[in-house]
Amino acid sequence: MFSVEPIVVAVTVCATVIFVREMPRLFALLIVRIADRLSAARHTQIVEALSGRQVPANWTAASEDRKLLRAGMRSTMRVMMFRSLYPLNR
Repeated sequence: MFSVEPIVVAVTVCATVIFVREMPRLFALLIVRIADRLSAARHTQIVEALSGRQVPANWTAASEDRKLLRAGMRSTMRVMMFRSLYPLNR
């Protein structure tokens, strides 16, 4: 018959419990990081579109870029609000 050492069982149980307890946190952290990267990529695209210049990969928003970004986000919100108030397919 196959016998298993009690220490192996104890270590396996502890590892499983720790993994199951921490997995939701790690999954949430992964989702937050992905969302943060997507948001930064979207901000970069908005600044590039508004300013007409290429933004470097290690871009951090300068003050004029922040102004452009805020203006772009405001105009995006206005368009979204207008579309929700006055839909095209009534």
